Amino acid sequence: MCIRDRAYMVNPDSALIHPNHLTLFKLAGQVFGKMMLDGLYVSTHFIVPMYKFLLRLQPTMSDLQSVDEEQWESLKYMMDNPVEGIFFETFSVESETPFSDKPEIHDLVKNGRNIDVTDENKFEYIKQRLSYTLCTRVEHQRVAFASGLFSVVPSELISVFSYRELELLACGVTACCHDSG
Repeated sequence: MCIRDRAYMVNPDSALIHPNHLTLFKLAGQVFGKMMLDGLYVSTHFIVPMYKFLLRLQPTMSDLQSVDEEQWESLKYMMDNPVEGIFFETFSVESETPFSDKPEIHDLVKNGRNIDVTDENKFEYIKQRLSYTLCTRVEHQRVAFASGLFSVVPSELISVFSYRELELLACGVTACCHDSG
């Protein structure tokens, strides 16, 4: 496996780990920006949606596939097939939280837990689910990181790059080891 196949994503439960987690994300953004300005490489890669967020680009289904293959397969199946009588979903997401036995329910739209997913609204559900998984549940952390980064490197300077170019600028090229046998 290439080292490049490992990318880090923000922990949505970071507030439970450290009370000043947003300050730490801002600091991480500042360090990230300073390293880019000084031509130093960060040895860890972020998931693609993080680079896209920094460039104000929307994540796609292929981004979800790189983060959560199982959820991607489920949403892809939903996209390509009828859902009524097969999927019994609502416009909400149930998530486990550390230190609690009871899962939390997050509405993807207003009153989402009371709106069934049908063949007519499944594409809106997929769009909302994608947004929640890759963006909404870590929004505060992403904004804090971006705030730190843009306090060091103005957003206009990085806006000229694609997300792949931004990753190369920050992390350099990762060498992959190949088995010769």
